[in-house]
Amino acid sequence: MEKILEVKHLKKYFPVKKGLFRRTVAHVRAVDDVSFEIKGGETFGLVGESGCGKTTVGKLILQLHRADSGKIVYCGEDLCAMSGKQLQKKRSEVQIIFQDPYGSLNPRMRVEQILSEGIIKHRLIPKEQIPARVAELLRLVGLHEGDAKKYPHEFSGGQRQRIAVARALSFNPKLIVCDEPVSALDVSVQAQILNLLVDLQKELGISYLFIAHGMAVVQHISHRVGVMYLGKMVEIAPTEVLFKEHAHPYTHALLSSVPVTDPDKIPEREVLEGEIPNPINPPAGCRFHPRCRYACEKCSCEVPQLREIEPGHMVACHYPNVFREKGKEKIAASEEEKG
Repeated sequence: MEKILEVKHLKKYFPVKKGLFRRTVAHVRAVDDVSFEIKGGETFGLVGESGCGKTTVGKLILQLHRADSGKIVYCGEDLCAMSGKQLQKKRSEVQIIFQDPYGSLNPRMRVEQILSEGIIKHRLIPKEQIPARVAELLRLVGLHEGDAKKYPHEFSGGQRQRIAVARALSFNPKLIVCDEPVSALDVSVQAQILNLLVDLQKELGISYLFIAHGMAVVQHISHRVGVMYLGKMVEIAPTEVLFKEHAHPYTHALLSSVPVTDPDKIPEREVLEGEIPNPINPPAGCRFHPRCRYACEKCSCEVPQLREIEPGHMVACHYPNVFREKGKEKIAASEEEKG
């Protein structure tokens, strides 16, 4: 599959201003040297704790924020180097589904107006074809043609999110940024929306950047997963590899927090001590080392680079194999105790 998006060494610092004259006294390092790629028809999951910078990455790709440095290469063109008029032509190809289905839809507009607004703005099709296109979009997301005349308050949360999906599809995009699109929904409705996104991807060949907190959700929908911590990417791997052969201690901590339904298969929890460091003044070396039980002297002074340890598996850790071996020793010891 060809690459549809390449993010290269992306950085975004937000100024912290104080005083009467609003002088800049520091910077929040929201995104600090992040790189990854998304292939055509692929779902790339992006996970991490709140405040790690994953939503900022999505906004940078959409050019809602302009990057301080780095490149965002979409279909061979660098979005960061484009002017406003050039970007306007590309905006219809990269869309977003927001987290809150109640706040993302205009309550004063009917569904037909919500779905046709972008089509009219970008002049995608003749006006006489718009009603048929709206009906087609509603069918794609599992709603009825008659729903076009209704207002958002007449729908449930799951139905509203379907309308938000339809709005994103109205532009015929190649890439959709899904910013935690199911976190505000009930569990049963989450599954319906996830299955809808999977079906649409198979039918239309869309690529997704799927931003989420829940590892189980990411496992269900993603082909590859990237793990972020404090503005940096710490691990990238195919989904199956990440969940079975992960090589970063932070990824292990995230996975150990996933609830398990079988009481006989509950793994040992990796409890992280301390708070997330301040992104204004992150720790030297590996940013995770103050909370890592495997950290050594090198981790506190030298920044680990994201490197490939196996084909398609990249880790930003000085000693990924040491972590793996210690993890296997723990698993073997626990199995002996059970035996």
